[in-house]
Amino acid sequence: MRSRLKALAASWDANAGSWTRAVREGRIASRAAGTDAAILGVVAERAPRRLLDAGCGEGWLVRAAREATGCAAIGI
Repeated sequence: MRSRLKALAASWDANAGSWTRAVREGRIASRAAGTDAAILGVVAERAPRRLLDAGCGEGWLVRAAREATGCAAIGI
């Protein structure tokens, strides 16, 4: 079990930078085609004053929601 966790952590460390760049640069076709906009639209429609994104990944939604709605937002 321990070696599996180490392998998972090593994989994350090796790939996290590439994933973050791909998200931030809009290089994931399905997200650019509408997934991100749909998620942000639902959040903005509710006009939150505060937002907690648990499991936020690289944090795009927190940044976009804060910009779109002016809410206080945090991601973990």
